[in-house]
Amino acid sequence: PVQQMQQPFQQMAQPVQPQVVFVNQEKSSNKVIPWIGVALIIFSLLMPYISILGIFEVTGFEMIGIMGEIAENFEGDDSDDDDGFADDDTDDDDSADVDSDVMALAIAMLMFAFSPLVFLINAIVSGIVLAVGKSPRIIGTLHLTYVIIFVICGLLAPTALGVSIFDFIGFGFYLGAMAGAFLVAK
Repeated sequence: PVQQMQQPFQQMAQPVQPQVVFVNQEKSSNKVIPWIGVALIIFSLLMPYISILGIFEVTGFEMIGIMGEIAENFEGDDSDDDDGFADDDTDDDDSADVDSDVMALAIAMLMFAFSPLVFLINAIVSGIVLAVGKSPRIIGTLHLTYVIIFVICGLLAPTALGVSIFDFIGFGFYLGAMAGAFLVAK
């Protein structure tokens, strides 16, 4: 019979080809700019949001505290009385029609009142998104959209005696509003 010789298995040396690996690294400055936006929003809450001639000032955190106190007052009110809002059929259709200027002022005032809370929530969510390694561009876009809607409503609002809503807005609001641009930066 034919016998086969058993030889130890030898691996033939093959030339090693260098592997090219492309690492897509983001620049460190790309993540620094949104963090600056988050820091500016938090810092803006320490600055005056309401400023009347520099004499009377309310910071953003104080406004959030005031909103909390108001919410507690509404939470504790469990009365079942009518509060005077009965469904009376009246022929006065003028009471149902709200002037668009007054509506714009009401929207602007509500948006301004809630702006410290909205800005704080945006800063917290953006900080979490940045900590995970993602981009807060969507939050920044929502932040700037909120500010633009406020400005449009504020511009459409009536100016009684030459005074507009912008005359009562402090530096903190403007700083927090424009900090949203840092969240959108690439």
